[in-house]
Amino acid sequence: MKKVICPYCNKEAKWVENKEIYWKNYWKSYMCYLCRDCDAYVWCHNNTRKPFWTLANRETRRARHLCHELLDPLWKKKADGDHNKWSRWKERKRLYWIIAEKMWINYKDMHFWMFDIEECRKAYLIIKNNLI
Repeated sequence: MKKVICPYCNKEAKWVENKEIYWKNYWKSYMCYLCRDCDAYVWCHNNTRKPFWTLANRETRRARHLCHELLDPLWKKKADGDHNKWSRWKERKRLYWIIAEKMWINYKDMHFWMFDIEECRKAYLIIKNNLI
């Protein structure tokens, strides 16, 4: 099994129950990787050892969240009148495509939960200056 290394301190993250982060286990998957030194963590797929995204410390988690906070209302509102799940998905995909293109990254790599702090800053500015 490939080790999950913390990008902040380069130490191996520990595979633990997510109740070490929260007061109880959440979701179907209650396992995560945690670097206690950096307060960096990532959830795992359905209690496997496969990380959902990438380890993130508090600052990076907040930046990822802010990107979603800014973008999500745009695709939800734009497709809101339709109430069609398909049109909401298409609008979200269209916005993600624009961001990926402006960041010069592959659309497949366009997910905030994969971004580091600098990529989040770039994405946030793109959303704010081009999509709102």
